[in-house]
Amino acid sequence: MKNKLSTLAVAALFSLSAVSASAATFTLLDAQAGAGYDSSPAMFDATGNYIIGGSPSSSTFMRGTAWSITSPNAPIAFKSLGSTDKYGSLSSINASGIAVGNSKNNDFSGVQRATMWSFTNPTSPTELQSLGNTSKIGAAKGINDSGQIVGQTYNSSNVAKATLWSAGSNTPSELFSLGGGTRTGSAQIINNSGLIVGNSQDSNSVIKATLWSTAGAQGTLLESLGAGTKTGNAMMIDSSGNVVGYSQNASGIEKATSWFVTNVTTVTGPTLLESLGGSGQAGYAQGINALGQVLGSSKDANGVSKATLWTNGVATDLNDLLSASDKTAGWILTSAIATNADGSSIIGNATNSLLGINSKGFLLSVAAVPEADTSAMLLMGAGVMGFMARRRKQVAA
Repeated sequence: MKNKLSTLAVAALFSLSAVSASAATFTLLDAQAGAGYDSSPAMFDATGNYIIGGSPSSSTFMRGTAWSITSPNAPIAFKSLGSTDKYGSLSSINASGIAVGNSKNNDFSGVQRATMWSFTNPTSPTELQSLGNTSKIGAAKGINDSGQIVGQTYNSSNVAKATLWSAGSNTPSELFSLGGGTRTGSAQIINNSGLIVGNSQDSNSVIKATLWSTAGAQGTLLESLGAGTKTGNAMMIDSSGNVVGYSQNASGIEKATSWFVTNVTTVTGPTLLESLGGSGQAGYAQGINALGQVLGSSKDANGVSKATLWTNGVATDLNDLLSASDKTAGWILTSAIATNADGSSIIGNATNSLLGINSKGFLLSVAAVPEADTSAMLLMGAGVMGFMARRRKQVAA
């Protein structure tokens, strides 16, 4: 859960925590326990001024955490349902500042429960009931601006199910899996139109990307690239109906994938988002911004996972924006998770084998976004800043 560094490594970490590159500023997100620990960002708030996620406190437990983009070395702690040493993490936040995630309570040596917080009062969490009531595990993963919450909880038969909480209620409703009542499911996010995406098992127990609209309704299949017995998972949907995630192709390789949904009966896709290393390398997408750019991770030709941004289907390695000194110091951006509204700030995870860092949250501040024709020329030429192409603006979830 945590990764403690030596004294010399911590000193090096501090010296590298905010390095200005020619194209971007690379900043690390410190853990509650200090710069020498891992951290895990999840998304920006609506203002773009704060980032939510998780990081270890002084104990070994991950705790719900927020960071101001102006003070990334001063993390804000969110109290867990149980005592102060209990696990917690934030997954999503809406425009009203209501954050959701999960944390452990004091029952049964700490049961992981779906949890809700107000950003203005992070020390007063609210427990969201699981389908199987108080003894069952639960996690809230997404919230929209209407206050509808989705996630996964265990029912009374101990089956993990996609779950919806109506606005203003902590009473859960089941989102039915593709394969019915005995099959598992998990809802990842809900947009402002009430469309929900995630994954569930079909009748053959194959995990497939799934779309829902209301509680009690059967999930709609978002087919995998390889169809049939190949698996998939939808990670994000924006308010225009653009869905991103990953699915297996015909060869069984997990690839970044997109779909477009008009409603629960009209689905276009799947569409391949090719990996940096080509058809033989894996990838996944987990975010989409207001410019229609898709964020995630894919493996390069050497099989190394790199933070990736797809613009109009073209993949760009975000490590190209790191300064020479950042690269020499051992930093590798392994995944991109989300951006703020104009795409000028990107969050994700980085690793550094020289410092013994497994997964450190980062904030990458990039230059102004150029017009599409300018970026197209850059992609065909030097390709240094092609990822910042502006396509027709879409409203993100």
